[in-house]
Order: sequence, then structure tokens, then C-alpha cells
Amino acid sequence: MFAASMTTRSAAQQRADRIRAFEEELAALEQEGALALTPEQRRAVREHHAALLAEYGRAFDIDKSTQSKQLSLGMRIASFLGALAFGASVYFLYYRYWGLLTTAVQVVVLIAAALGSLALTVWLDARGASPYFTKLAALVALVCFVLDLGVLGQIFNIAPTDRAFVVWGALALLLAYAYDSPLLLLAGLAWTTVFLASRTAALTGAYWGEWMSRPENLIAAGALTLAVPALLPQRSAAFAAVYRVAGMIMLFIPVIACGTDGLNSYLSAPSDIVEASTRSSGSSGLRWRSGSACAANGRTS
Repeated sequence: MFAASMTTRSAAQQRADRIRAFEEELAALEQEGALALTPEQRRAVREHHAALLAEYGRAFDIDKSTQSKQLSLGMRIASFLGALAFGASVYFLYYRYWGLLTTAVQVVVLIAAALGSLALTVWLDARGASPYFTKLAALVALVCFVLDLGVLGQIFNIAPTDRAFVVWGALALLLAYAYDSPLLLLAGLAWTTVFLASRTAALTGAYWGEWMSRPENLIAAGALTLAVPALLPQRSAAFAAVYRVAGMIMLFIPVIACGTDGLNSYLSAPSDIVEASTRSSGSSGLRWRSGSACAANGRTS
């Protein structure tokens, strides 16, 4: 009943943190004599909070206390370091024995690694394990998929293409929304940005791999990234923040690059004019945002 109002683990964890802060503040107020609840009121509040925490714990595996949050953080760090060590061992094992395997065995190993890691992610999620380990398994599945496409391309001598980035980005975005992972969302946005920038470069007649030579190639991707949280509601504030920060970075990179070296711009004007106009427009935008922030602070004060 209580978990029905919470759709994500982050929202449930925030409610649990507010409950813990409320209990600490209530104890301080009672000790200072500013507030005194009757035994019936105190019992009702305590029972309601206990029921909430129990329900959230069953539904989302939240950290109910400060000690459990610290222990959870320590376990996350240890498991992440263990995952890095495991990945490094697999990497060196790959380079030690990969050349001894036949082509058929290599293809089978690559496919099995991708499908096996994805199946492990689904199994952990269905089993109700800690969301952190599920996200870690999803990250491993994404890495295996990216490596598989790259290695298969080398095995069968397939020409590199920018379409691989949209496939990687699509899988990263699907896993991010399926398992509520901002890190996977950031990876998906990065690969999608590379694809859009390379398509923009190809439309101008350039080779898609030269998308970094013109900073304006990032403008379309940045504008689309910024528009997503404004047009589509996000499942959490962290997702919306990732979209906004990534979009602003994509838009600021062309401004900084053109303001530093105008020769790399698509504009046919002399480089000094491009640099001066870019710097002036960037400073005007910063002044406008600063003025807007000051006005908003003045209205709220």
C-alpha cells in the first residue's frame, strides 16, 4: 500500500532519509521543551514510520539507518573494485589465449559473454537482489556488448561505421531506464551524441570519423539532449540532471572551441571575427543567466 506511491528506489530512499531526520529533530524539540507529543501520538507516528520503512525495505531494498547506508556504501566500493579487478583479469586472459582459439570458438565466446551477462542482469533483478549489483551487472553486459561488436568487426574485417554508436547508445539507454542507472544513461547519451555529430559531419560531405574537427557538429545533439527533460517527464531528478548537464556541455564545447580557434568553424568569416563574436555571445549568455538567477533570488527573498 505504501510502496504504491513510490515508483523508484531513489524516491523511497529520500522518504526514508526524511523519516530519520524527522525523528532526530523531534527528539531534539522534545528535549528542548518546544514540542511535547502525547504517548498515543508518539506511538502512532512510530508505528506509521516503521510500517513505511518495512514496506520500502521489501519493495526497494533501501538503507533504513545511517549505519546501514555506510555499510552499503562500503560494500558498493568493495564490489566495484572487485568488478574492476575481474575485468582486468578477463582483459589480460583475453590477450594471452585469444589467438590460440579458432574463429568459431571466438564467435561463440563473444556471443555467450554478451548474452550471459545480460541474462545475469535479468536474473538478479527478478531475484530481488540489491539494485546496485543489478546495475553493476547491467554495466558489465553493456561493456561485453560493446567489446563484442568491436572484436567481431576485427575478426570478419568489417569496415568501421558510425552506426555502431547508435546501437551501443540504444542498448545503454534501454538498460538505464530498465534498471534506473544514471551512469548508463550518461554512456548512452555520449554514444548517441557521437552518432548525431558524425551524421552532421557526413551531411557536409566530410568523413564521419572527422566529426571532432568541427565543433558545431555537437550543437544539434546538445539541443536535443536539453529538450528531452523539458518535453518528456523523467523517472527521477538524477535523470533530468544528467540530460541538462550533458546538453549544456555539448553546447558549451562549440562556444569554447570557436572562441579559441575560429579556423575550425563552419563559418566562412575570418577567424578573428569568429573568435570575437563567439566570445561575446558566450559572455552575453553568462550575463543573462546571472541576471536571471539574481532576479529569481530577489523574487524568492
